[in-house]
Amino acid sequence: MSEIIFVLVIILLFVFYIYYKIHKANKELPEIEQYREDFRKAIEDFESFMMGAKYFNNRKYENWNEKYKYLSEKINFNLSKAIVEETFKKVIRKYLNYQDNARKIIDEYNEKFVEKESERILPLLNELGIKSDNEQRKSMVCEEDCTLVVAGAGTGKTQTILGKVAYLYSDQKVKPEDILLLSFTRKATQELKDRIHKISSKLHINTFNSIGFKIIGEVLGDKPSVAFEDSGSYRKFINKLFNSKLESDNEFLDLAVNYFLYYLYPIELNSRYETKDEYYKSLKVGEILTIKKEPVKSVQEAMIANFLYTYKIEYEYETKYEHKTSNYEYSQYKPDFYLS
Repeated sequence: MSEIIFVLVIILLFVFYIYYKIHKANKELPEIEQYREDFRKAIEDFESFMMGAKYFNNRKYENWNEKYKYLSEKINFNLSKAIVEETFKKVIRKYLNYQDNARKIIDEYNEKFVEKESERILPLLNELGIKSDNEQRKSMVCEEDCTLVVAGAGTGKTQTILGKVAYLYSDQKVKPEDILLLSFTRKATQELKDRIHKISSKLHINTFNSIGFKIIGEVLGDKPSVAFEDSGSYRKFINKLFNSKLESDNEFLDLAVNYFLYYLYPIELNSRYETKDEYYKSLKVGEILTIKKEPVKSVQEAMIANFLYTYKIEYEYETKYEHKTSNYEYSQYKPDFYLS
C-alpha cells in the first residue's frame, strides 16, 4: 500500500512540475496573443515592398522597422518551448526572419529588380535616343535614398542623367516639379538643356548657383549680389584666409609648402609616356621659377632646387665648372647643380 501511495505522490509531483513549466512558458502568451494581427500586418507590409513593381529602398525599410519594432520587444520568452498555436509560431518566426535578415533579403530582391528593370526600360531609352549600357541603366533604375555614381570623363554621365530623368518622368510618372536637376557648370547645364526637351519641355535644369539665388530671392523678395563683385576683393579675402591658416595650422603649413615645392606646375596623367623624364619634357609651361625665384629650364630642375633649398643644402645652378673643359668642339661644362 505504501508503495502505491509513493508512486501516486511521484506522479502528482511530476504533473505539478509539468504544469508549472507550461504556466511559466506561457505567462507572456496572453499578452502576445493580442498582437497576432499586428504580426500578420508587419509581414504583409514587408512583402508588399517586394512585389516586383518598385525598388525596396532604405527609407521604406527604416519606416517599416520603426513602425513594428515594438513587436520584437513582446517576444521575451523561449518561442520553441512556448505552448502556442503552431500557425501563430510560424507567423512570429517569419517576422523575426525579416527583422534579423532584412538587409540580405532586401539586397537580393533589389539586385534582381534592378537587373530586370534595366532591361525593361531599354525601349524607352532607344525611343528618346539615349544611348546606354547595362551599368548606366542600373544607375537609372536604382531608387535608393542616395546613389553615388563614380565615372570619369567621357564615360556617359550626361546620358545617364538623361536616362534617369526619362525613367522618373516618363516611366514612373514623377511630376516635373518634384525633379530637381542641378549641375556644377553652365556648360554642362546648357548641354542638358539642349537635350532634355526630348523628354519634356516642363523639366528645368539649374546650376547650383542659380538655384541658390532663386531660392534666396523668393524667400527674401530680393535677389542678392554675389559675395565678391570683383576679382580684387575675392583675392584679398583668399589671401587673408590663407595667411591666417598658415599662422594657426602647422599641418596646413606643411601641405602648403609641399604644394609650392612639388605641385605648382601642371600634372598630367597620361599612359603615352614611358618614363617620368618623357612626361616632364612634354610639359609646356611659361617661365619656371624655383622657390628662390630663380629661373630654371625644366620642372624637374625646379623640384630638385626646391628640395635642396628645403633641406638647407647650398647649391649653385649652372655655374661654370672650375676647370676648363671647353674646346673648339664643346663649350665649358656647367653642371645643373653644384653643391657649394
